[in-house]
Amino acid sequence: HRDVTSKNVLVRLEPDPDAAASHATRFRGLLSDFGIARPREDRNGRSMSPLGPKRYRAPEVTQKDLAGCVRYSRKVDVYMFATVLFELVYRRE
Repeated sequence: HRDVTSKNVLVRLEPDPDAAASHATRFRGLLSDFGIARPREDRNGRSMSPLGPKRYRAPEVTQKDLAGCVRYSRKVDVYMFATVLFELVYRRE
């Protein structure tokens, strides 16, 4: 996805089928804004162009290898998601 930010997470309230009470609800997060989402660019599953806001980028997205290329895997989305969780917990944007 490469653009996981707090502005791209939609939250929906829905009934909880696992709860004993019939009126129980739960929140479900949905990822949106696939405007800059791109498929993997090389056969190893690594991308080579940095996207998304700088403050959400994982450290490996800003580092170049010996050939001068930026290479990273889809694990950067996990880093971006952790940044969103940090904002949620500490109520910062």
